[in-house]
Amino acid sequence: MARIRQAELSLDQAVGQLFTDREKSVESLDKAARTFENLADRKDLNSDLRERVLAGVARVLECRCDGTDKTVKPAIEAWEKLLKEYPDSKKFNDIAESRVKALKSENSKAFYAWFQTQNPKASDDLLL
Repeated sequence: MARIRQAELSLDQAVGQLFTDREKSVESLDKAARTFENLADRKDLNSDLRERVLAGVARVLECRCDGTDKTVKPAIEAWEKLLKEYPDSKKFNDIAESRVKALKSENSKAFYAWFQTQNPKASDDLLL
């Protein structure tokens, strides 16, 4: 449970940093990805914990999308894996279904392509 929470916190930090410091965001995403991937390989997780891990993996992959099929397809597949393994999930089904639909749209691909070209950097001007 502690490792899952650690990965979720790294992912949440990375998402925030996507808008303020791309370099640090990549580091935080890498940390979250490593932890989620290690957890996904474990066989001793109960169903609730495994579901959270699969959602984390999908979120990390989506954060790395750049609008190309090479990055969008794995994100879609990760969300679909969650739906397949937990078809009756009350926690993530709505989110997973909406993310699959959005990721398949040309508008989302265009957004991710544009967003990946942005390179915000931390500066004193941003500190309030």
